[in-house]
Amino acid sequence: MGITLSIGLPDSTLTTLPPTRQAAISGPAFFAGLVSRPFFYGLTIMFTFALAMCLIAAAASWLRGAGGYWCGPGSRGPDKESKEVMDASLQAVRLT
Repeated sequence: MGITLSIGLPDSTLTTLPPTRQAAISGPAFFAGLVSRPFFYGLTIMFTFALAMCLIAAAASWLRGAGGYWCGPGSRGPDKESKEVMDASLQAVRLT
C-alpha cells in the first residue's frame, strides 16, 4: 500500500526495537495485514445488509401485486383526483 506505521512512530521508539521487529513494522505487509480483516468484516456487513434490503423490497413488491399505475390495460390506474391533476398538467404543457 505504500503506507507504513513507522511514519507516526518517533525515531527513538523504532530504534529501541530489535532489527527483525523494525523490518516487520516498517515493511509493506504490516499495515495491509493490520486493516485487511476489519475491512473484510465491514464489507461483509455492508453486502449482507444490502442483500436483506433487496429481499425486503422484493417481498414488498410481490405483496403489492401487479396493480401499479402504469401497468397497461386492465390496471387499476390512478384515482380520479390524481387523474384530473395529471390531465390539467398535460393540458398546461400543451398550451405552452
